[in-house]
Amino acid sequence: MLPCAEDLGVVPACSGKTLRRYGIPGTEIQRWMSSRTGGRIRICEPEEYRHCSIATASTHDMSPVLSWWTSLKSDEAGVFRRYLRLKPGESARPARVAEAVLRKIHSASSIFSIQLIHDWMALEAPRFIRSSSTPVNRPGTVSSNNWSWVSPVSLESMMTLPSNRQIAALNREAGR
Repeated sequence: MLPCAEDLGVVPACSGKTLRRYGIPGTEIQRWMSSRTGGRIRICEPEEYRHCSIATASTHDMSPVLSWWTSLKSDEAGVFRRYLRLKPGESARPARVAEAVLRKIHSASSIFSIQLIHDWMALEAPRFIRSSSTPVNRPGTVSSNNWSWVSPVSLESMMTLPSNRQIAALNREAGR
């Protein structure tokens, strides 16, 4: 078993050194891999991710890809659209956005690429658009909605989804 760290949020200064010392993968979240310099947003390319890490587009404590995408301000959306190599018209198609996000994060130099089922189901948009935009947990809240997400399809039905071919192709393309 390989322990993995959720080195997100307020992280003690010793964490990075400790993770490297013991070879424990940390977490790289695609939309957080950016910086703002001189008013410009720069997004890290996938090959800049730590090798000893898990690359992910979303976590259980944040909005899934489609919710995040629709909440972007226009300047951020433009930067991410170019980063994902989406043509202007494509950015209005949820399934195409999900595919671009997953393709990009899957190409990360991270040892693992682990994505929420919400983000994989977004490939089936608009069929599962509502269920692929609901977060698993809202940190800092107490609610019956936390940790209660239920898949709109059974595991057996997932085996026959049209997006399975697309997922397999993304995995082959990224060598995963």
